[in-house]
Amino acid sequence: MDEIKKRYYLIDYENVNKSGFNGIEKMTENDTVVIFYTNNANTLTFELHSALIASKADIQLMNVKCGGKNALDFQLATYLGYLISNETLTDIHIISNDKSFEFLKSFWKERNIEIEINSDIAGNITKLLPAVVKVKTESAFDIAVKPLNLNKNDKDKLQKIFNAASGVKDIPKRKQHISSEICKAFGNSKTKKYYSALKPIIK
Repeated sequence: MDEIKKRYYLIDYENVNKSGFNGIEKMTENDTVVIFYTNNANTLTFELHSALIASKADIQLMNVKCGGKNALDFQLATYLGYLISNETLTDIHIISNDKSFEFLKSFWKERNIEIEINSDIAGNITKLLPAVVKVKTESAFDIAVKPLNLNKNDKDKLQKIFNAASGVKDIPKRKQHISSEICKAFGNSKTKKYYSALKPIIK
């Protein structure tokens, strides 16, 4: 019979705070959550405290007591190495928005060890549970501009113009504002085409 892999979630609490625990209610007895925190971020909301108590996962707290800007990162990285050397059957996930952890991921990938990095637990769980499927929904803006086949830069620029106009309460003035800004950003030759695509969703 195959052994079941353990799953470890190393939480950079100072970085993600409460939002990093989204999805903790889906965890099992096979999961371990290790929360790294400093004195700068050593409080929990009642809601998060209740979620931790209710979770089936093994919850461990790691208080990073020594100072220094990157003290938490160093200790989390050290613990990661400890897990890799001591646990032969593990899935290890770092929960943080700190992009510097990507270097750790690359380092271990070269040694045939996969590390997952995400901003919350839910993002990782959806990858591990086949019954959960992520469905990406398109916004009204995305649907409206799709026929234009814009590159990412132009699409972002056009969306910024569209979003900024939401502060103009009068619809005719809002339409005029959008048309004028499109002309400034893209030139007169593209104004009519781009504005026509947006016009049905200007409300």
